[in-house]
Amino acid sequence: LPALQQQACVIDLDSTTPTKFSRHLVVRVPGLAFADNHQAGEFVRCLVDAMHRQPCQQPHAATA
Repeated sequence: LPALQQQACVIDLDSTTPTKFSRHLVVRVPGLAFADNHQAGEFVRCLVDAMHRQPCQQPHAATA
C-alpha cells in the first residue's frame, strides 16, 4: 500500500446529521479502473484489510 498512499487522492464526503450517520470516502488512484463492481469490491476489501493491519496515526489535539 505505500505506493497507493503516495498517489491516491481521498475525498471525504460527510453529510451526517443529528439523526443520521452518512459518510463516504471517494478514492481516486491514477491509472486504476475496475472492469465491474466485483473488482471494485475486492479493492475495497483489500484497502480496509490494509487499514486494519496498519491504522492511520490520528493527530492529537494540543493541550493547554
